[in-house]
Amino acid sequence: MMLVLVIVLTIYGGFNDTVQADVNNTVFTNESQTASANFMSSSYTYWDLFFPLLLMAFIVFSVVMARLIPSSPKFVVISLFALIILPFGAMILENIWDSLNTGQIAVTTSNMIFMPFIMDNLALVTLVYSVIIAIALLTKTGTERYEG
Repeated sequence: MMLVLVIVLTIYGGFNDTVQADVNNTVFTNESQTASANFMSSSYTYWDLFFPLLLMAFIVFSVVMARLIPSSPKFVVISLFALIILPFGAMILENIWDSLNTGQIAVTTSNMIFMPFIMDNLALVTLVYSVIIAIALLTKTGTERYEG
């Protein structure tokens, strides 16, 4: 989803460059140029803050749900699977991100702080998330019991 957003912002950045290049106002008015420039400058900040907040909300929701479901010994296997397989998948996505983060996309991401950091450290973020969920699933007190 982050990659789609970066591509959309790159495309809109090219459109904004076209709007701003119309110095004679033959196609776009001054108001259109100002609105396009304002939208472009604020969209980086908005989306750059939105995705880390969305990630934090996802982590909190996952931990709460992991604490509310009944415990089962099957979760040990699922947790081990998540701790081993998910970071490898994240490394693949991280490598794809590194190969795509060139040219105009690199210019777009240079205006952001959090999204490139998350994508550059996606394997670590995924590993930390998996560990947090594993801890939430496997460290319940004895009051919760699996009855299925």
